[in-house]
Amino acid sequence: MGKKEWCRVKLPSNLLQEMEGYVTSGEESDIDEFFCQALKMYLAHLKKDEIKRKLKSGYKEMSELNEQLADEGLPSSCRTITFYEEKLSECE
Repeated sequence: MGKKEWCRVKLPSNLLQEMEGYVTSGEESDIDEFFCQALKMYLAHLKKDEIKRKLKSGYKEMSELNEQLADEGLPSSCRTITFYEEKLSECE
């Protein structure tokens, strides 16, 4: 980890007490480390949500293009299928 700097944060007393409970029980090394880990997890969560939002937006944008391309290709596909069926029926 890089250089550490001081940061002053106001927390609700019940949240601070709960955090101190984990530290004093030995489940976490110290309050600084506990807070750093919690912040890392929260930032990772925010990044994950941002990626999901961008993907959702991208899929919506692409759906319009996909629909347009499908509509443009449909007549061509129908002609190809009709031609194939005609040739197939000639073989019978």
